[in-house]
Amino acid sequence: MIERKQYENAVSLITDAVWTAQDNPVLYLLRAFCWNQMEGIKMGLSRRDEGVVNNTFVKMLEALGYDIELHYVKREE
Repeated sequence: MIERKQYENAVSLITDAVWTAQDNPVLYLLRAFCWNQMEGIKMGLSRRDEGVVNNTFVKMLEALGYDIELHYVKREE
């Protein structure tokens, strides 16, 4: 959902996940990232496309000691 910029849907799912894994900081970061993107869209801000993953988001995960792995799965038609 994040890759497709469906931030509102992603926030809803991530919030549900937070309730089951409250000690997972990545969930909070993902949710904050989505909120940030939604606020920028609402205010008419254009954000330069930085690639698949936002550079700030990558830096936050690295600071927490996480590596990022992207996995691609073909959608079912």
